[in-house]
Order: sequence, then structure tokens, then C-alpha cells
Amino acid sequence: MTGPLLQTCCAPKRYTAGHWSLTRPGVFYIGREDGYVDIWDLLEKTHEPAQSQNICITMITYIKPWTFSSKQQFIAIADYYGTLHILEIPWTLSRPSFNEVSSVNYYFEREVKHLDYVQQRKLIREEEKREIALELAKKKAVSEISGRRAVFCSSQWERVAGLIPLSPVRSALGSLLCLRR
Repeated sequence: MTGPLLQTCCAPKRYTAGHWSLTRPGVFYIGREDGYVDIWDLLEKTHEPAQSQNICITMITYIKPWTFSSKQQFIAIADYYGTLHILEIPWTLSRPSFNEVSSVNYYFEREVKHLDYVQQRKLIREEEKREIALELAKKKAVSEISGRRAVFCSSQWERVAGLIPLSPVRSALGSLLCLRR
């Protein structure tokens, strides 16, 4: 397997920091250069962040969640100027759902299988393209050969039918040309 399991379309700003949630396997935090933190919840959305929060006006340089108690989690976010912002993580982002671990495992297994399938299809498609190109080359060669035969045959039939009067020299040259084809 090669390639990313997760890939987002072009973000409005460059990603600069990130960290997985300590308690929710499907949640991670990504800092951007414009001071926003994107919160991804893979069980909720996989094509875009579940939430986006403005933290500051400068680039996020560091993100670190930590558990204060069984009921409280915080996230430390540092910016370009060295300011440390400490925010409490909401209960919905700190408490895993009933089968979250197995659901996230299933999601990643499915993505790995999909990535393998895409790579196999790419190889199969390349082979199909080679076969199509080979088939086209064969058809072109056959049409050129049959085209030469058709010219040869039609010129011979025209001569036999007496449609083209040939001088003895042109007739001899024409026969040589027809034989070379």
C-alpha cells in the first residue's frame, strides 16, 4: 500500500500543526497558518472538518491535548508569536461513542482496501491501454497491408480490363512497383 489514506482538497490556508485526540480515535486537530484549528471527526465527516475554530490571527505552531481529569480535557495551542492558548475540549469531542474504536478501525480497513483496489485498477487500466494501443497498431498495420493489396489488385484489374493503356516501359515499371509492395 502506498499513498495517503486521508486526503483533503486544497485548503484555504496551509496546515502547520496537528494532533490526534487522546480519547477519541476518530478525532484529530489540525492548525492552519491563518490561526484556525480544524477539528476532524472521521465518524461524522470525512470530506471536510466537522468544526473550524478561530484561535488567533497568526500561524498555529503547536497543538497538544491533555486530560486534566476523567471529566475534563484541555487543548494547548501555540501561535507564531509564542502565545499559548488553552481551551477546554467539549464533552462531545472528548467522550468516545459506544463502538468508536471498532468503527474507526473498520473505516481505516475499508480505506486501505479501497486504496489497494484503486492501485490495482490503475495497473489493470495501464495494461488495458497497452493492449488497446497494440490492437490499434495491429489494425493499422493490417489496413496498410490490405490497402497495398487493394491498390495492387485494383491496378491489376484495371490493366486486365483495359482501362489504363500502358506503354511497354510503363507496364514493366508498374509490374516491378506492384511486386515490391
